[in-house]
Amino acid sequence: MAAQRRDLNRENTIRMIEDAFRQIYEKEGLDGVSVSRICEICSIARSTFYLYFDDKRSLLEHVESYLEAQCRTLSDNYARITDPHRFKEMAPAVIRHIRENLKWYAALLGPNGDPQFSFKWRQQLQIAFKGQIDSSAFSPQEVQLRSEVFAAALMGLFYHIVLEDPDLSEKDLAGYMTGILDYLLTR
Repeated sequence: MAAQRRDLNRENTIRMIEDAFRQIYEKEGLDGVSVSRICEICSIARSTFYLYFDDKRSLLEHVESYLEAQCRTLSDNYARITDPHRFKEMAPAVIRHIRENLKWYAALLGPNGDPQFSFKWRQQLQIAFKGQIDSSAFSPQEVQLRSEVFAAALMGLFYHIVLEDPDLSEKDLAGYMTGILDYLLTR
């Protein structure tokens, strides 16, 4: 019982630290974040922060690693789907993931965000898509270009969801994603 309570307190403290970090980061970028401000918002001692994170950069890396792992799992699913109709069935999972983590994506993709995060996500999409293209139907250069267009187009949709219209229906978004895939696989 005591161990469960300790684990729950640990998880709550980490979540509270992450949320305070995100609030500052979204408005002011990494330069505006300080451990002192995080601790002030959370009403915790600096030593409590340092129990969980080395510094503000390690906290950012922690969050990005979590989201990147989730994105990688979703991207790996793209590589297994060669039929656009099956892809349309899988697309809502991607959309749900983004919406579940919308505040973090808004912070990371917004004007004060981390361009490396966006770059890594686009690379994951590009690599996953290359696995779908019938390389006998296209030249190596065309495979490369199509995978880059796929990744850039999906990133554009993801930016739109996160920064412009988070309430766009899953059905519409899945349709756009499937349309992009269909176009790049068949034309």
